[in-house]
Amino acid sequence: DGTLEGDGSGTIDYETGDYSISWSTAPGGSEDITVYYNWIPGNPILGIYLHYDQAGGQQLLIMDTKRVNGYFSVQGRTQDISKTDHFNANKDNYFQMETWSGNSYLTNNKDEIHKYDGSSISVLPTDIDGNGDNDINRASLVFNYKGHLVVLRPEENGSIQPHRARWTAPGSDTDWENGGYVDAPSIDWIVGASFFSDRMIVFFERSIWALNYIGDVDLPFSWEKLVSTEGCSARMSIASFSNELLVLGAVSFIAFDGVETSRADQDIPEYSLLFNQDAYSTTYGAVLEERHLTMWNYPSRDSDMPDMNLVMNYWNGAWSRLNIPIQAVGYYYTQTAYTWDNISLTWDDLSFTWDARELQSGYPTVLGGMQNGEIVTLNRRNTDRGADITAYAKSKAINPFIEQMQQVRIGYLDLYFTRDDGKTVTVKVYEDLADTPLIEKTVPLDTGPADGFSKSFARIPVNVTAQNFRIELEDIGVGGSPKIHAIVPWVKPAGRMTQL
Repeated sequence: DGTLEGDGSGTIDYETGDYSISWSTAPGGSEDITVYYNWIPGNPILGIYLHYDQAGGQQLLIMDTKRVNGYFSVQGRTQDISKTDHFNANKDNYFQMETWSGNSYLTNNKDEIHKYDGSSISVLPTDIDGNGDNDINRASLVFNYKGHLVVLRPEENGSIQPHRARWTAPGSDTDWENGGYVDAPSIDWIVGASFFSDRMIVFFERSIWALNYIGDVDLPFSWEKLVSTEGCSARMSIASFSNELLVLGAVSFIAFDGVETSRADQDIPEYSLLFNQDAYSTTYGAVLEERHLTMWNYPSRDSDMPDMNLVMNYWNGAWSRLNIPIQAVGYYYTQTAYTWDNISLTWDDLSFTWDARELQSGYPTVLGGMQNGEIVTLNRRNTDRGADITAYAKSKAINPFIEQMQQVRIGYLDLYFTRDDGKTVTVKVYEDLADTPLIEKTVPLDTGPADGFSKSFARIPVNVTAQNFRIELEDIGVGGSPKIHAIVPWVKPAGRMTQL
């Protein structure tokens, strides 16, 4: 409410930042007075991007529903760049940003396109007809493509153009009058887009197109339909790789290699049952390179915004599900390693270790934006903001001999792991469709026959014959960074199967 309490009294004006403080006992006249305060407006985070100036320097920008903030890493704080409300976005109007020649262009498919020049933010001039007025009310996406600023699915003078690509004159970000446009011959609406090498791939609702650069002076771009059976359902769900694009389609995640599509989630066909279908379009995709992961933040069945995460390890194809309530994801790369000369904090005020690898120059940091306005770092600690992280792993029903209509006998289960002092994992083995485990054993991760080595294994007797069996690992190394390298069941066929 703007009032301050403590060793005195005071007020803060949240509109201007002005404050007034009266101490109960006045400080001495020669004493320095330092006041720290911050204020979190609590608006959902809708975009986290790096702005690059023409010299290659970077600045982290964070967008919420109303303003843009810049992040200052040494002080560990953000600062309001906007100084006023530039946007009137809803909580699902994610920002997309493109940087070109030291300027960044922001669009959220709700407000006018804005331009950030490294110090200030302003509405981008979009005069199409030469009358001096802005004609593009909003746009779904904005890109720099072959020296043109290109917008997709713009709203022009109050009318949405769902199949349109419009561009500026070459080398200009404001000369729309001498630019042009082309509409795709499709009934589908444009949803998302990404570059694939130097070619722009545009995902419509039920088709995939290329916006090709043909270099013609009068019409430099043209549409080419590539796929007519798949499309995109979430504007920000595209994860880009050098050899394929992954995107959320109408009923599954699809992979596009530039020519054809395939199912990216064929190992988890039941995933769609986890989503709130009414909030499907809020799904947000990101690539976490340092962990070799692709992550999609999605809304669970009881949520209207992302509160869960579907994660794929693109090295080994393994899938997992997390419950981190973030939506927008961004990246930050420390430019300069910390030294005594560039840290303005005292030793007592440092909240990080001196040799932390994430503070070394060039180390990637993945950031997640939450609905309450907070920014969290991902993959940096072994805890969730101080709380223990609990992990589970479950197998499908296992029977290597099912095609021969044979039951399976499992004698032992070997668990291979990296030693981790004081940590444990609970192993459960279920037979057939049972809900109660046949075997439940807690395995210390600092034990085993390989003393003196970093890796070890534990053998768990099972000794059961069944139609199939399932394995579960629970409470895996709580508070640590456990590494389970292999789970090896010792099995053999055990007679004819009596039921399916």
